[in-house]
Amino acid sequence: MAGTALIQSAFFLVVGIFGIGFVIGFHEFGHFLFAKLFNIKVPSFSIGMGPSIITKKIGDTTFQLSALPLGGYVEIIDSHDPDEKDPEMIAKMNIPGKYFSDTPYWQKLIVMLGGIFFNFILGFVFFSFLFLVGMPKSPMINPKYTQPNVIAEFMPGSAGFKAGLQKDDKVVAGNSETKLNTMNDVIKFLRAHTDQTVKLTVIRNGEEKVISVPLNQKGQIGAMFIMESLPPQGLFQSIRRGWDEMWKCFVQVASSFRSILSRKSQGEIAGPIMIIAQMIMGARMGYKMFLILLAFISINLAFLNMIPVPITDGGQILFNTIEAIIRRPLPEKVRVAIHYVSWFSVLALFVILSLKDVMSLVGIQFSSIMAFFR
Repeated sequence: MAGTALIQSAFFLVVGIFGIGFVIGFHEFGHFLFAKLFNIKVPSFSIGMGPSIITKKIGDTTFQLSALPLGGYVEIIDSHDPDEKDPEMIAKMNIPGKYFSDTPYWQKLIVMLGGIFFNFILGFVFFSFLFLVGMPKSPMINPKYTQPNVIAEFMPGSAGFKAGLQKDDKVVAGNSETKLNTMNDVIKFLRAHTDQTVKLTVIRNGEEKVISVPLNQKGQIGAMFIMESLPPQGLFQSIRRGWDEMWKCFVQVASSFRSILSRKSQGEIAGPIMIIAQMIMGARMGYKMFLILLAFISINLAFLNMIPVPITDGGQILFNTIEAIIRRPLPEKVRVAIHYVSWFSVLALFVILSLKDVMSLVGIQFSSIMAFFR
């Protein structure tokens, strides 16, 4: 049994990682497609990061599958690339096509917006497909949807799992007094008792049990509940609702980002480990929940790349717009400095968020650690 559970966990881990990698790879494919459309030098396109496992050259572009499936990139050559004296870079610069820096501004803009556009398209396609086959009645889609109060899956290392809650438990009461008839009732009760230990009454195999569960600052137990689905919609209705859902998701992401900036909900920032953990839970619950999470990640990625900071598409749009206005490229030293500072910042953010995720999984409040250094 333990061996089977381990194999299942490994399978869903791989599915979750490849799902995120697909979303990022699709984003990069948007850049690639428009760059090739405008005859810009694109020497390589990678699915995944790190050392290449499989490579195939098609035309002037080398396509590769890399060792780390989490992500991907498209290499677009600039005439003032920081590594232009490297022999390998010289070979890449000699392939047919034009340099990105020699491309008209409007074409640069389309190439830089290509990834964002493709992420919106991917979210739209996933949402439309889900309405076509029967969208799960998830509160992520509509807070008014009600669901059974039966636990379907747990986040690895979550408070609920550690406290003794189990899959298929039916949560019927909180603190012995509050009756909980639906999943929405359970969520409302938990959010009203943040940073407290609550007693949840559950029905397990026909027997009633009371389990004490410590809640975090967001009132979560790390569980997902059984999801029922809406009736399948017609094709045109699915397309219309898919478009509406994509836009609603974007507004929700923007609102969450604004709350984070105003320090109202810093705890909502999830790092790579928590995102993968959520994808594992989604995969365990079936392809529909998995696609909902992929759609949300795709829209999130589109939004993040609209923010004008150096490492994002929005930052590149900003720099190229400045160069178009001043009619000359930024000094090479400035470009190189921005390049390295950006990557260092991303690496630092990756480490901090990963540390926060690990502490959340083991039950340590990140805010209490940060307060120690103030």
